[in-house]
Amino acid sequence: MKNLLLTLFLSALFTGVVFSQKPLTYPPAVLSLAIEQSSGTNGSAVAWNPTAGLYYALIAGNSEYPLEVFNQTGGSVRQMEAGIDLRGLWWNPKAKALQGNCPGETGWVQLDSDNKGIPTGSSSFLVEGEHQPDFQSVAAFDAKKKKLVFYNNGALYLYNAKNGAQAGTVQLPLPVSQENINFTTVGFTGKKNYEYVLLDYDQQKLYFFNRSGAFTAESQLPYDAVTNDAFRFSFANGIAFLYDAEERVWTGYKVF
Repeated sequence: MKNLLLTLFLSALFTGVVFSQKPLTYPPAVLSLAIEQSSGTNGSAVAWNPTAGLYYALIAGNSEYPLEVFNQTGGSVRQMEAGIDLRGLWWNPKAKALQGNCPGETGWVQLDSDNKGIPTGSSSFLVEGEHQPDFQSVAAFDAKKKKLVFYNNGALYLYNAKNGAQAGTVQLPLPVSQENINFTTVGFTGKKNYEYVLLDYDQQKLYFFNRSGAFTAESQLPYDAVTNDAFRFSFANGIAFLYDAEERVWTGYKVF
């Protein structure tokens, strides 16, 4: 019996079953990040800094729009201006830095932070020029593969995170019409076999895909979840975030 159990365990290990945590079918709301500043309407990204235990929440559209910092329970830590017009935002664990992509030809930047992980308001360019499929694209960061990932018109576009070179395109077998999908944003989960996530704003669902582009799972959000066809969706720390522009709150749904 022991030998049989060991054989089954090893088989599951090599096929990735044991360590592939599935997304919850009905993820509960577990976190709220309330934006205190009043400017801007399009929340575009939430990033998680595991070292400092901080969330960063961004409003897109202007360098003077909010970038706010929260603790791991959603308590407000600091409010500031973004300092540069951003769309995507992520934490790079190797660089130990907060980074983001800007609209159009502006490029990708690294935001300076103090020793507590609080942005200082200054930034420097990582890659200049347009290295994304659409002017408004919101990037997700795959730290393991060192790629930036974007969604556009039913496909994922990958770029080398170091130099901005194109690194491939992955066509997705969407389970619904493209018209249902939030067209600016893809989330990266870091979970094997469920790496990429898209938002169906019409049916309030999350669709998961692996690195090869196969459709692998879906989650149903609550009926009162606030969804939008562009921006206002992000993914960080196993949580899908949706932004309510009227209430100015990011609500986080625990998926993993």
